[in-house]
Formats: sequence, C-alpha cells, structure tokens
Amino acid sequence: MRITPIEIRQKTFEKSFRGIDKDEVQAFLTTLSQEWDKLMEENRQQKIALERAESQVAKLREVETGLYHTLKTAQDTSQSMTQQAQQDAQTVRGKAEQEASLARTTAQQEADKTVKTAQQEADKLLADARTTAKKLVEDAQRETERVTGALQTRFADLEREHRQLQGHFDKLLADLRAAATTALDRADSAQAIRTKAAPAPTLAAVAKASSPPAVAPVSGNPPAAAANKEAAPAPRKPADLPMPAVLISPPVAGGPHPGMPEIAPIQPSVMPTPSAPPVERPEPEITPQRQPQPMQPEPLPPSPPAPAQPSPITVPQPMNNPAPKPTAGGSFFDEI
Repeated sequence: MRITPIEIRQKTFEKSFRGIDKDEVQAFLTTLSQEWDKLMEENRQQKIALERAESQVAKLREVETGLYHTLKTAQDTSQSMTQQAQQDAQTVRGKAEQEASLARTTAQQEADKTVKTAQQEADKLLADARTTAKKLVEDAQRETERVTGALQTRFADLEREHRQLQGHFDKLLADLRAAATTALDRADSAQAIRTKAAPAPTLAAVAKASSPPAVAPVSGNPPAAAANKEAAPAPRKPADLPMPAVLISPPVAGGPHPGMPEIAPIQPSVMPTPSAPPVERPEPEITPQRQPQPMQPEPLPPSPPAPAQPSPITVPQPMNNPAPKPTAGGSFFDEI
C-alpha cells in the first residue's frame, strides 16, 4: 500500500477509554509526514539522476565502442608503424654504422697523417731552434771572450801608463823640489852677499834724509792726500814674494815625448832691491826753514757727492831736499 504525506497528516483514530494524547499524536504525524515528503523528494531526485546516469552511460558506451574501434585501429596502425620503423631503423642503423666506421677509419688515417706531419715539423723546428741557440751561445761566448780580452788588455795598458805617469810625476816632483831647494839656497847666498856688499851711509846722506821735506800747496783735500800716502803699500820683503810658478802642460800628440807632461822654464820675476840694514842716525842741530802756509779757501756749502767722478788727489812732493834715489839693480834672479 502506497502512503502519501497528505494521508499521513489527515489520518484519524477512533477514541477509546484510556486513549492517547491527541496533540502528541498529531505532532508525530506531522513530523512523520514531513520526513516522508523529504524521502519521496529524494527518491524522485535519485530517479532523475539515475535516468541521467543511464543516458550518460549509454552515451559513454557508444563512445567506448567508438574508442575501442579507434584504439584497435590505432593499435593495428601503431604495430604496423612500429614494425616499419624498426625495419627502417635497422636499415638506417646499418647504413649509419657503415658510414661511421668509414668516417672513423678516414678520420683516424687523417689524424695519423696530421700527427706525423706535425711531429716532423716540430722535430725540424726543434732542431733548427737548438742549432740557432747553440750558434747564438757560441757567438755570445766568443764575443764575451773578445770583449773580456780587450778589456783586460786595455786595463793592463792603463795600469802600465798609470805606473809610467806616476813614476814620471814622482821624478818631476823630486826634480822640482831639488830645483826649488837649490834656488832658495842661491837666493839666501845672494841675499847674504848683497847685505855684506851694501855701503855704509855717510853723515851727509843721513843729514839730507833727516831734513823735513817742503810741502807744496795742494788744491783739494789735504787730509785725503795724507791718508792716501799713509795707505800706500810698503815694499815687500824678498821672503814675502811668491815662488816662481812651474807650469805642467798636458801631453801633446806628436811632441818630443808623447804621453809625458812638459815643464815650462822658470821665468824670473822682478823683485825689489832689499833695503839696507837699519842704522842709528844722529839728529843734526839744523833749524828747518819755515815755509809759507798756503791760504785756505773759504768753505763752500756742501754739494751732493758724485760717486762716478771722484775728485783728484795730489800727493805732496818734496821741494828742497828730494829723497835719495835707490841704487839701480837688476832682479834677484838676474843677479843669480
């Protein structure tokens, strides 16, 4: 018997003694009808889904059948293609192996030939390099020996020349020292002879020398003239005179003695006549004549100095009693 939810809700029961609660039964029936309604709806949905699933299954079966036929055809085709590919691969592999073997053989031959040629060229280059290096080393050794020999010869020549020059220099120095010693000895002897041969001063000469000289009038600055006279250098003594210079000239090619210095001859220098020994002179009782004093000019205002044109200075000269002239005589070396 088929029961619907409406029948469940509208179901009635008869009343009896000791019956049940009406509301509770009604509530239960309502809940039961709702649950039944849901179940029926779900059943309907399941049926619809089942129908859809059955239709899809039918379609899938059709597709499966088509796929099966297609797969079968593909399998057959793939098998045939695989067999053909295997056959083609075996054929290509055989050809490739043959070509590879041929290429390997040819490459091995070419490589052996290239290696052999390169080895020959390397051996040739190495032999040439060794020959060139040996030649260069021999040339360098010969050049080194030649330069070393030349340097040793030059060094020996320089040492020999140095020893010769040193000996000649020592000889010249000894000769110069001997000549200087001889000259000094002769100078001392001549000085002693001149001192002994000098005449003694007479009384008249002493009187003339002790008389005061007359001073001429000087136009200018007398103190400057006196200062110039005082600043005049005193005659030098023979001992203060410089020794004659000895000139050693460098050697001249083609001279009388090449490689040896020349000695210039000693040139005699002019020496002043040595003064006489000091003699105590008695002072004569002679009254000197008074000379008229020159008139002094009036002083003028100072003018700016002119450094470029200094004023001339006149040295006063004795008028009455000139100084005695020194005895004429040659130089010291002329007397020797």
